[in-house]
Order: sequence, then C-alpha cells, then structure tokens
Amino acid sequence: MLQTIDGRKITTVCHKADFDALVRKLGNQKADAIRQFLDREIDHIPPEKKTGHRTFSATALGRELTPWPEPLSFLYQQSKESFGQIAAKEPEIEARAALWFGLFVWEVIIRRPETWIFYDPNLRTVDPERDPVGKVYFETAQES
Repeated sequence: MLQTIDGRKITTVCHKADFDALVRKLGNQKADAIRQFLDREIDHIPPEKKTGHRTFSATALGRELTPWPEPLSFLYQQSKESFGQIAAKEPEIEARAALWFGLFVWEVIIRRPETWIFYDPNLRTVDPERDPVGKVYFETAQES
C-alpha cells in the first residue's frame, strides 16, 4: 500500500493513461518481468537498524541499476523506439526511460502488502490538485 506523507492513499499510478499505453507496448511478459525484478530489489533493501523498516530513493535505486540490466533494459529500448525517426539524444532517451522506471516503482509499491509512505519535496499539501510524484519511499508500520 502507498500513501502520501499526509495520509492520502494512492491507489493508481500517476500518468495512468501513459503508463497503461507503455505496458501495452511492452506486453504483459516484459511488464511482469520488470515488476518482479523491482519486487526483488525492494525485498533486498536492508531495514534500518533503528526502525526495522526500509527506506529508498527511486532515483538512487535507478542509479544503482545503471547501465540498464534486463529486464529494465526493456524500458530503455522502448524509450528509444518511442522517439521513432527523431534523432533523440541519449539524455532524452535516458530521461524517458527513467520516468517510466519511476512509474513502475510506483505501481510495484502500490501492490505490495507493506505500508509505504512517499515524500516528494516538490509536493505541497496546499495544492491538492497536483499529482504527487514519488521520490523517497519509507516503509512504515502496518495500518490496523
């Protein structure tokens, strides 16, 4: 389960239409491989000694996984293909793949049985119309 720092439950991936289109282009087999890979990565994050809970930054996790190992390489390949005949520069391809990586992290966290809170330093609680974007995820005690 995923929620914002102010307790709002998140049940869908932001940019859902774009994410759903990406999943269709990748196909279920590749999308599921990415999900399983991310679940394993999250499972292997050691808990903090003080709290017994895990914390991770999606950006830092992504950097640790560069260059893109399979199945994450599917995101890079799809990003490259999405530019079509446009001569996209490497930073543009990487940026789009990284965005998609973040959306997959978001989805995987939503599906997990633990309760996670995310912090987005750019999100202000006074702007309820803005879609939050996960940056740092904190595992917390289960809700009762």
